[in-house]
Amino acid sequence: MNTLDWLVVGVLCAASLGVGLLCARGASSKGAEGYFTGGRDLPWWAIGFSNAATYQSGNGAFLMITLSFGLCGSWLWWSSWIIWMPLVALVWAPMWRRMQVVTTAELITLRYGGRPAQWARKAYAVVCCCGFAVLLTGYITGFFAKTLAPLVSMSEVQILMLFGGVTVLYTMFGGLVGVVYVDVLQFVILMVGNILFFFLAVGQHGGWDHVLERVGQVRMEGLTQVPPTTSIELLTIVVLIAQGFFFAGSPTAGEGMTAQRFMSARSERQAIGGQLFNTFLSLSLRILPLTGLGLVAMTLFWTKDLSGAAPAGLQTLDDPAYAWGELIKHCNLPAGFVGLLVAAEAAAYMSTLSSIINWGSSFVINDLLPNKGGARSQKEELWASRITSLLLFAASAGVAILFVENMVSWFMFINSAMVIFLLPLAWF
Repeated sequence: MNTLDWLVVGVLCAASLGVGLLCARGASSKGAEGYFTGGRDLPWWAIGFSNAATYQSGNGAFLMITLSFGLCGSWLWWSSWIIWMPLVALVWAPMWRRMQVVTTAELITLRYGGRPAQWARKAYAVVCCCGFAVLLTGYITGFFAKTLAPLVSMSEVQILMLFGGVTVLYTMFGGLVGVVYVDVLQFVILMVGNILFFFLAVGQHGGWDHVLERVGQVRMEGLTQVPPTTSIELLTIVVLIAQGFFFAGSPTAGEGMTAQRFMSARSERQAIGGQLFNTFLSLSLRILPLTGLGLVAMTLFWTKDLSGAAPAGLQTLDDPAYAWGELIKHCNLPAGFVGLLVAAEAAAYMSTLSSIINWGSSFVINDLLPNKGGARSQKEELWASRITSLLLFAASAGVAILFVENMVSWFMFINSAMVIFLLPLAWF
């Protein structure tokens, strides 16, 4: 990373901060409900771009999965997502907009009455805020720091303070509107960076035909295997498919941040259109360049988790999470281009972080500390929301620094084990 690279990264951070702060006035004029629902005025295209950016979390994750499992590694998330994402557009998107709620926990008191429902709502809010939000942000933060490690001479804490600090600032003041429209900007940045990197990397490694030929030489099963395999068992795929159907019927609508966008849509039709657009972006467009980069990485790297010795000419990585950064180092890139790629990775991280922080803090303000009888002023509500966002990031940063180590294990935990406790809710 040279001065020009850091300048490019600085421009991204400044642009994200600027867009987020521009939305601060609108966020502060409508109280806590407007802060967390964007005044219920989001168009379908903003919903689609924002949710797709939120799901990205890190470009390096796709390279890690491809390098660890081959092309069939995408089944570890795709087999569930291809089911729940379109079903959610038909089932939950219009319903969330129609109910006029602020959080998914609020549904509990709408559907059930009495004191037990109030306690259940609070318990659900605690799980989502302190469990899901903190663990998710801890995971993506730890992954982001590991991804950048081969490229920047910064500690994990320094990376968190720089990129996390900018994200928290525009999230605190811009509310959901700021988060969503910064997401749109960041999705464009990460797609442009990844597409350009794909063409440059493939061109510098002999062209697409040579890349496929080389993968066939060093690891043919990485191209041809389909589940079940020795590393991805049939039971795993069956469970993930079942999980997709549970997600589609779950009150979280697959992902709680997704439901929050539906609640904030201009209309039910806009909510449905936003989720269908999100499905197209998430399941196809955003992963195409990253899958190609994963194949290029397979011609260069081996990981310790793979069986057998590394073929001749391949570098062994201690952690597959380093693949994205190491691939950049193996390419001869134009001046400032490394900065663009770091900016693209930062965009993926910041978009997810801001969405989770805003979503998690909404449970605290709306469900755990509701403003009964209007005891708090609108200004007090807004500052409580902002401070909660800051504290949520601080807790997740602690998780990232202290606990997030093996990224493949964390990927499986986040995408499978962590959600198992919510799935029975789909039956009620």
